[in-house]
Amino acid sequence: MLAGLVILAATAQGQYLGISGGFAALVAHAAALFGGSLASVPALDETTAWRAAMVLGLFPGAAASAALSGSFRNVPVTPLWAAAFRSGLAGRAVAVLVAGFLIMIGALVGGGCTTGAFMAGFPTLSVGSIAMGMTFFGVGMATAFALYWGRWGA
Repeated sequence: MLAGLVILAATAQGQYLGISGGFAALVAHAAALFGGSLASVPALDETTAWRAAMVLGLFPGAAASAALSGSFRNVPVTPLWAAAFRSGLAGRAVAVLVAGFLIMIGALVGGGCTTGAFMAGFPTLSVGSIAMGMTFFGVGMATAFALYWGRWGA
């Protein structure tokens, strides 16, 4: 619900909310500190500053949420995950970081991420965003079906 409200607020201001754009803004601001620039972010202004700040807040926000909920070290996982990855915080952290890196590469190759292209595109009734969303859900369902084929009765 909170993500929807943030997307609504950004859309109302004529902005979009996207994590890959936030990472690009963060890299551009970091490069500017050392005298460099990023061609995909030509201007550093208030629109890139809040996107960079949003990305910086993801990690401490997620850690604070996990600490407050008591699930920092005790996150239940499916048997499929437990069989595929080492147990413990280190194994999960490596798997999640590698998966996040692969998702970021996909966002860069695809020209956008699920947040900006899918979630933030829906309020504008973008046909491309709706098609992308249907594709994400279809591929997600097909993947889950393939992974759990014959296992849902166990």
